[in-house]
Amino acid sequence: MTKHLRRIDVERLSTGEVVDGAEHLDSCTECRAAVEALRLEAAAFVRAHPSRALVARINQARPAPLWRRWWPLVVPLAAAAAVASFVVVRQPTEVRLKGASISVLVNGASLLSSDSVVNAGDRLSFVVEAARPMHALVLDFEVGKPVSVFVPFEGAASLAVPAGRTVVPDGVVLDDAPVREWLVTLWCDRPVSVEQLALPVSWPDAPPQLSVEGCQVERVELRRPGR
Repeated sequence: MTKHLRRIDVERLSTGEVVDGAEHLDSCTECRAAVEALRLEAAAFVRAHPSRALVARINQARPAPLWRRWWPLVVPLAAAAAVASFVVVRQPTEVRLKGASISVLVNGASLLSSDSVVNAGDRLSFVVEAARPMHALVLDFEVGKPVSVFVPFEGAASLAVPAGRTVVPDGVVLDDAPVREWLVTLWCDRPVSVEQLALPVSWPDAPPQLSVEGCQVERVELRRPGR
């Protein structure tokens, strides 16, 4: 069994701290991907919560009560604390459900979100974290085509996910889709086969609405340039 870095060491490395055993990243793709995912999530949080903008809006209020005069000092500290603890709250760039999350990396450099724009040739890779053993299934719905399975890649049933962090070994390279396309993630307490979902031979021009007993479902659209 491959030995990985502790969760706390992965988090410390993602913030630039010096950690004993950091050379492990040179030989471990899984830990290296986990560190990079945390760095990207932290950057996304800072972009979504710019402390200077908050301070500027507060300073515009006149007259201000005495307690408000302390906000220019308090807000940056609160924002810094939020970044330091971002791993325990819902991230805007990941699917987080039922004690589990899946981060979708685009070309290993950015996290997929509802605002992301993807292009033909982009590679999607997946990092899964679960508080307990679960089953995950990521489906690709493209208008006019059969539904594809991205996790596990070209699989017939859900992927058994152990507690902890799992870097899914297979990535997916996007084609030049001229039509709408969605990723749907199912988190389940039991194995789920694609066959039992009874999906149509080709998907219609409508966002997928799946309801599967024992599963929670999340959807994100793969947006293309100009659409």
